[in-house]
Amino acid sequence: MEDDLIELQRFRHGEPLKELADALKLAGIEFRRSSTAPTFDLSTIGSDRESEVIISVAKSDYPAARSSLENLYADSPLPEDHHLLTASDEDLIEILSHESEWSAFDVAHARKMVAERGIEADEIHRQAAQRLKLLEQGRQASRLLVLSGYGFAILAACGLPALAVLGGGIGWSLCSMKNKTIDGTFPWFDQQSRASGVIMVIFSMFAAAIGIAAVRLQLGLF
Repeated sequence: MEDDLIELQRFRHGEPLKELADALKLAGIEFRRSSTAPTFDLSTIGSDRESEVIISVAKSDYPAARSSLENLYADSPLPEDHHLLTASDEDLIEILSHESEWSAFDVAHARKMVAERGIEADEIHRQAAQRLKLLEQGRQASRLLVLSGYGFAILAACGLPALAVLGGGIGWSLCSMKNKTIDGTFPWFDQQSRASGVIMVIFSMFAAAIGIAAVRLQLGLF
């Protein structure tokens, strides 16, 4: 379980934490409890604003745990100043099509409001599918990042071979970085950026060799 833990919720107060722990136990879901504080003591929750208790579950248990959390919040009233009280239909659709990016409290109440307003599920499914497609595609690397990688490689070839490490590192990041989400693991960068990364790594290797040869020539080692 340690290798695939996903954060479910953070707490600064003991009572909501106990309610969630009881709900997870009732559903038969195992969880891990950790803290952002150097030491953990349930009685100190809320005394330090920077200290939070983190509840994590196995990735395979996340949907069921999230459902338990939403059920826990479904009957809780919205605070008077909560943003959902003025939410439009589009806002509710945005929340339910990007559930993992919103708290279980917001999602639970958004579901109720969608049902009350009679909003069709088709648009929610369409936007959710669009979000998944964008995750699969990855994002385009910035021009500055790409130019920096090639720039370091060029400088390496000009007699500063150590800079090839930076060029190659940027290239490796472009082609290997992953975006780990609740919906799965996806490439962080798009196909074009990943292709640039592969070329950058190869170019940096050749640049390093050329740079080392140039340094050796200057030192008269040939």
